[in-house]
Amino acid sequence: MVLAGAAVLLGWVPDSQAKVTRVVIDRVAPLAGDANYETVTGRAFGELDPSDPHNTLITDIAIAPRNANGNVEYVATFFVVKPIPERMGLASGLLWHDVPNRGGRITISSDLRAQGDIGLSSGWQGDNAGATAVPSDASSAAPVTPSTNEWVKTPVLAGVTGRIVGRIVNRSGLNATPLNVMGNPIPYFPNDLTNKSGDVLKVHLQETVNGLITVGETIDNSDWMYCGGGTFAAPLPVTTRTSSGRARQPSAMWARSSATPRRRTATSWPARSSGRSSAALRSPETSPGT
Repeated sequence: MVLAGAAVLLGWVPDSQAKVTRVVIDRVAPLAGDANYETVTGRAFGELDPSDPHNTLITDIAIAPRNANGNVEYVATFFVVKPIPERMGLASGLLWHDVPNRGGRITISSDLRAQGDIGLSSGWQGDNAGATAVPSDASSAAPVTPSTNEWVKTPVLAGVTGRIVGRIVNRSGLNATPLNVMGNPIPYFPNDLTNKSGDVLKVHLQETVNGLITVGETIDNSDWMYCGGGTFAAPLPVTTRTSSGRARQPSAMWARSSATPRRRTATSWPARSSGRSSAALRSPETSPGT
């Protein structure tokens, strides 16, 4: 009865939005530290009408693969924290729905559980990677071992390019570094690893919580390179030297002391639909294994 209610909750939305076609419960387990609560982890399978005006703001949905109904399919995770069946009659009737940032899973706090509240967190972001990557068994119709994060599986398009932004935050030394969004790698590869003519690497001296950025120097494209090889493998370290022959240490790009403003670099480039990139400062003189 409770699981059916969860399915109805996830499935009831206006006609112009998502349509959930199937719900799979992957695991029901006791909530650690609270004998009166349990968790329900699962996946909602759904589809969207790409011709609906309400859905046109979804990037590239118009060219995404469609099923027999002419719709675009997706899979999204959910995590319910609820009273155990014997205590569902004491539930408050209040549900907290969290849509977590970057796939973090939410467990409602003990004070809310003491009142009999129910918690629900669900995936919404379709470009997670690294610690929040979509697992290989995401589309399994049978129950699977749940991942520890929330995610949404969406169609992957080949040959589609667009400009994106990645960051390298407070790094030093000669090692190459991945280009990240928050703490996870960007799930897109550069469109052309050898041609950076349209790419930009800038130093950000400071950024406020509301996104106000103090921009520093722009690094010349001849002084850095992509070195991840267009795969998710860890990038190899490189020795850096500018084309003019002057040694240039990556540590000079980021603050080493908390007394100075944090310095960041941000790279933007045309990217294709999947994968991760890494970057490092470069020169014609590089060490073996670059």
